[in-house]
Order: sequence, then C-alpha cells, then structure tokens
Amino acid sequence: TAGVYLIAKETPFVRYISPNKYAKENDLPFLKVKKAIDNGRFQSAIKCSNGRWYVNADEKPAFK
Repeated sequence: TAGVYLIAKETPFVRYISPNKYAKENDLPFLKVKKAIDNGRFQSAIKCSNGRWYVNADEKPAFK
C-alpha cells in the first residue's frame, strides 16, 4: 500500500526536532544550537529536502 512503511521492531525510535525546539527543551540559546549544527558538532543533524535542519532530541549538547 502506498504510504505504508514497515520498520523492524528492534529499530530504535529517534525523535528528530527542529533546532529551535531543541534549544527550548535544553534551555540553550537558539543561535548557539544553530552554530553548533553549522560547525558539525551534532552527529545526528540532518538537512531535509526543504532546507531545514533537524537533530535527535536525545543527543546531549557537548558545548553547554
């Protein structure tokens, strides 16, 4: 069926969120998070086809 994806049960769930939401959830300035993404300090950072960045909500900031 179109639009249905099968994912193995053992695949860990990863919650990707925007840099803005990540900053709010971790009590960090947005610009600090954005600069860290731009400098490659987030291993989980992905850029979607719409040009927006997302990071794993559970990744701990190494720059706090």
